[in-house]
Amino acid sequence: MDDEDNVPRTPQDPGEVAPETERVQSHWDRAMADMEATAAEYREDGWNVLELHPGDVVALGPDRADRWGLDLLVADDEFDDLVAWVEAEGSRFDACEVYRAESGGVLYLLVAMQDPDADRVVLFPVYYDPSRATGMLSAARDAGEMRIHLHPLATEPVVTFTQSDPSLFAP
Repeated sequence: MDDEDNVPRTPQDPGEVAPETERVQSHWDRAMADMEATAAEYREDGWNVLELHPGDVVALGPDRADRWGLDLLVADDEFDDLVAWVEAEGSRFDACEVYRAESGGVLYLLVAMQDPDADRVVLFPVYYDPSRATGMLSAARDAGEMRIHLHPLATEPVVTFTQSDPSLFAP
């Protein structure tokens, strides 16, 4: 499996819109709206919420050694906020909820990484085509965990969340 296969195909003519890209964008917009609504619910329940808006999501296979899993590109300012939360004294994002939807063979997930002791939650949407992410899914099953890597445009540093129940991310 080639990791680049997880990226929607772009048309050759810049004026042309690829149907797959358009289809994914429509559902991605809904995932972002769902994130906003979920963030509002968390806030109503007294949680501090950090919403991340990934610019790119790639399912990385096991050929990446320790960097397999879901890889998300996050804006620099959002990444800086994420690092501050993760590095805060006593920070433990050890609980996770995953909300899911599937359409046209693409799995859309809204991930809520929670630090229950501090009433903090980091929300971010992801998507991938399970038929093109078999390597990632196998690696997660074999390791008994799913890894989610978040990074700024520079690709370093990286914040990695590890979830001990990979079935939450499987189709």
